[in-house]
Amino acid sequence: MKEVDHKKECNDPKFVRFSGAFTFAAAEEILHTLRAAISDSARLCLDLSAVSEIDLAGLQLICAAHRSAHEVGASLEISTPLPDHIVTLIHQSGFPRQSSCLPDCNSFCMWNAPADANQESLYE
Repeated sequence: MKEVDHKKECNDPKFVRFSGAFTFAAAEEILHTLRAAISDSARLCLDLSAVSEIDLAGLQLICAAHRSAHEVGASLEISTPLPDHIVTLIHQSGFPRQSSCLPDCNSFCMWNAPADANQESLYE
């Protein structure tokens, strides 16, 4: 299940709120939603606070969406804080990296806490 907030202000991101399962079984619907949101907004924010279940496929979909957004000049962020079960899976799966996985991006990995203390951590 998803809900899309179609904000059109240039400085505000479009929020896509997911709820329920963010898993392999729901991958087709999630992928369609993410692709549509990326093509419709230069700045996208995912709200996973109501996601009750997530698996490795769900995390991979977020990574793929992050890469796709970057390729078209858009940004993708995750609203904070993340639920504990998502944080646990991120760490158990080895997703946090020292640097971005994007080839031409000097930013931090989206799964790590930001280096800038003024930005919110995904895990607080």
